[in-house]
Amino acid sequence: MMIIAVYAAVAMARAGAVPASLPARAAAGTVTICGEVRPGLAFGVARKEVTAMYARIGVTLAWHDANHCPDGALRVSLFKGYPADFPPEQLGYALPFEGSQIVIFWERIEATTNTRDAPPLLAHVMAHEIGHVLEGTSRHSASGLMKAHWDKTDVRDLCWKPMPFAEEDIDLIYQGVKERASRPFASKN
Repeated sequence: MMIIAVYAAVAMARAGAVPASLPARAAAGTVTICGEVRPGLAFGVARKEVTAMYARIGVTLAWHDANHCPDGALRVSLFKGYPADFPPEQLGYALPFEGSQIVIFWERIEATTNTRDAPPLLAHVMAHEIGHVLEGTSRHSASGLMKAHWDKTDVRDLCWKPMPFAEEDIDLIYQGVKERASRPFASKN
């Protein structure tokens, strides 16, 4: 029973934690994302965490089933297997210049961490790749969620406290969300 209470307390703290360093900003807007519902509980938990991570910076994520995906939505898919064309440490990729496609290497995430920590790692990989699409660039930051390589300490810590976005990433994400809202398909979301 005590373990359940500890997990519940951590989940509530993670969901409501707003970094004090973030300046007050008006909400950026809503981004529609379509994703698969598999692999069961892990993907659902990760989606909630990604939504909370973006909510902390003023971006609302509206999730839809992949089979009912509106025009202009970001599309998150899970790759089964181990893709030979990517370095073994790469856990996913996005096509930021195309503007919607995100692929997550689920089996690599499972192999990287234990079962309990797979959902938070999946959430961070999804949030990172969504960040690339929203920023419209493949650039990486020196620190935070959008840095190119997470070390073992980062992976261990993200299971208890979400990695924050760097200020420059928040600015780029806001620009990207506003630009997406001005596109013709935005009214269909």
